[in-house]
Amino acid sequence: MKLTLLIGPTEKAAMRFRSLFKQKAGALEKAGIATPDWNHVRLYAACAEADEVGVLRYKRGLDNPLVQQTLTAEFHTLFAKELPSIKADHIVLSAAQLGSLLHTPDELTRLHALLTPYFDDIQIIAHIDEQARLLVQHYVYAVLEGRRYPLTQELELTKEKDWWTAALAQRQGNDLYFGIFNDIHHAPFWLDYNSLLGFWEQTFGKGNVTLRPLDLTALYGEAGMEELCTTLGIENSFGKVQPDRLYHPEPAASLTRMRHMNEVLIRFAQARDMIIPREMWTQVLRNVRIAGDPIEPGSLASISEHFTKDNAGLIKRFPDLKTALAPDDPCAPWEEADPQMGFRATQYLAAYAFALRKNGTPVAEKRAEAEAAERASEKFEELLSEDAPDAEEQAAKQRLLNRVKVNHQMVLSTQFKPHNNLGAVNEEELAAAYTPMPPRILPNGSTGNVIVGCMKNEAPYILEWIAYHRAIGIDNFLIYTNDCTDGTDEVLGRLMEMGIVEHRNNDNWKGNSPQQHALNKSLKEPVIQNAEWIAHIDVDEFMNIRTGNGTLDDLFAAVPDATNIAMTWRLFGHNGVTKLKDDFVIDQFDACAPKY
Repeated sequence: MKLTLLIGPTEKAAMRFRSLFKQKAGALEKAGIATPDWNHVRLYAACAEADEVGVLRYKRGLDNPLVQQTLTAEFHTLFAKELPSIKADHIVLSAAQLGSLLHTPDELTRLHALLTPYFDDIQIIAHIDEQARLLVQHYVYAVLEGRRYPLTQELELTKEKDWWTAALAQRQGNDLYFGIFNDIHHAPFWLDYNSLLGFWEQTFGKGNVTLRPLDLTALYGEAGMEELCTTLGIENSFGKVQPDRLYHPEPAASLTRMRHMNEVLIRFAQARDMIIPREMWTQVLRNVRIAGDPIEPGSLASISEHFTKDNAGLIKRFPDLKTALAPDDPCAPWEEADPQMGFRATQYLAAYAFALRKNGTPVAEKRAEAEAAERASEKFEELLSEDAPDAEEQAAKQRLLNRVKVNHQMVLSTQFKPHNNLGAVNEEELAAAYTPMPPRILPNGSTGNVIVGCMKNEAPYILEWIAYHRAIGIDNFLIYTNDCTDGTDEVLGRLMEMGIVEHRNNDNWKGNSPQQHALNKSLKEPVIQNAEWIAHIDVDEFMNIRTGNGTLDDLFAAVPDATNIAMTWRLFGHNGVTKLKDDFVIDQFDACAPKY
């Protein structure tokens, strides 16, 4: 099977290619080309050095040292599972991170080892534009992501013979907490296209790496499929595509202002040993923007001159690059634009300082969370510590353990980490008890508020669940069970004798699932036919009413015109509970995800 990797190195191009894949997926498949929606960021992370955590990995929660091993195993599983079912004989993926972030031989060796068991023909294609033009685009992106250094950094590199090596030599240690990332703050090594070509050819072979011209205006237009078809060597019979918007270039004065803000924000965070939320950082930058002219690529003529000889050799080898690698006419050499209007970054910082301190996270707290997560991950070791019967099984257990650890850290490093904070309500404090609600007196012929549910081996949890929902206003229960061996049927049978529930045996279910069979049967039950409101929930779900006295009557009074009410889950973690305990479920599990 053939694989074509579009490696950027610009995300704008890669993103547009992915958009074209989606728009023409069916037609491409008929042409023998599949464009599976495999996660390109995770593919990059599966190959990247464990300690080379850039801004993208940090924002995606992929900074765990185990990420590389875990995602490699994940992709092997993905390829083995999905490739046999793909009818096309040509796979195309677009991942700019491969071209713009991978820079060591070991990283490409990992990528090669990951792909070669499944593809016998691997083609690498990079789309490039003249270096000064792409540097302007990259500089805008980098400043918006927090870059503190001006373009003098790149201009100094023109004095070096080997741009690639000198650019990588600028790099220092990443400091994730303060927004210091090598890929953002330092010169893009990949602008040295000659070295980029040799770097990829060294691993994937000469003749298997191609450089194509990048014309974003054409690519983003209605005729965007033309370049994709030329790249893939197929006839363009796909017609027009939906154009995408290209953003206007950022004004040079805005870039100066934002870069100055990045510098003072980094220094502010370091001085106070605090982490500034990325979304707040972005908000600060947006608020200092100003209108004006963008940076002219011609002002970076020394960059163009540095690559003149190399580009001539590339054009000789790839003639289609002639127009793309033609530099803009030189103009006045670049100097950082005046930020205008007496702008002072420190004055803006003073205005934002209170909000930054209020919303920032102390680094000590973050480190404590990381240590707590590490301690929590040790419990996974205990859960999977039993010796396996053979080496293969042991390796599989280790892969599972690594994946659990990585996913655990990813959850804890995002806004979805478990907590009890709903905003105005402090759920860490015990609130006053609700006023007990007496049993409702129902009109003749009405079964009131009814829960219909399905159970299998839930005996320890039934009484609490029923008592809880009776307390908030459920009048009747219709419970279906199948294949129970733990006393569930006996508990429900006794509750039915007491007139509290209606229990139905569902052992002989048919169709796709016992749940669907039960729900279909329930429609003929009088308790359902005569109900005022019906809820279908499971025994591990508790309705949490956050209005009035916490009862269904209060809920219905708050929305008198409602005919249906959607209830969203709050996902709860294990909360350290690893064994069955004779305690209430709602007491044991009190840490959950945010209310999204």
